[in-house]
Amino acid sequence: MLNNIIKKLKKSKLIRLTYRLIRPLIDPVRLTRSITGYINYIKTLYKYSKVEPIKFIDLYPCVLDKTKTSSFDSHYFYQDIWAFKKIYISKTPVHIDIGSRVDFVGFLSSITKVIFVDIRPLIVSLDQFESIYGNILSLPFEDNSIHSLSCLHVAEHIGLGRYGDPIDKDGTMKACK
Repeated sequence: MLNNIIKKLKKSKLIRLTYRLIRPLIDPVRLTRSITGYINYIKTLYKYSKVEPIKFIDLYPCVLDKTKTSSFDSHYFYQDIWAFKKIYISKTPVHIDIGSRVDFVGFLSSITKVIFVDIRPLIVSLDQFESIYGNILSLPFEDNSIHSLSCLHVAEHIGLGRYGDPIDKDGTMKACK
């Protein structure tokens, strides 16, 4: 019985690995959902065209939006809310963020000045928002000069080379230090 469980786990891991490898090229789950979505889109388009004429050039098929509930990544969603509350309660006049999600730092700029540091600066025009180039391993600040800091889900990505950073097997540990 234990051997059967182990075989199933290995097969499951292989399926997940295969999916992760081909997904950047073509996502079979999304493709399958898109076929149904296109059928619904064409039906809705036909009904709508009876109400108002539609030019072909103006079509913009959104075929995956018809869902029973709004989807979200609960981990990031609740994490960002938690951090936002902490920063709001602190009433800090300036908050430094190192590489967190851009939605988070954008919303955060509505309650305090945000300096966003990333190897890929965010080029936007927002009041109370400044984006500067920087690397978590060599931040452009004096020691003990930061009073409010966030760095949400960044350390585990350091050293992977995924964002243009150098490959470093010890990147996560260095980021944590």
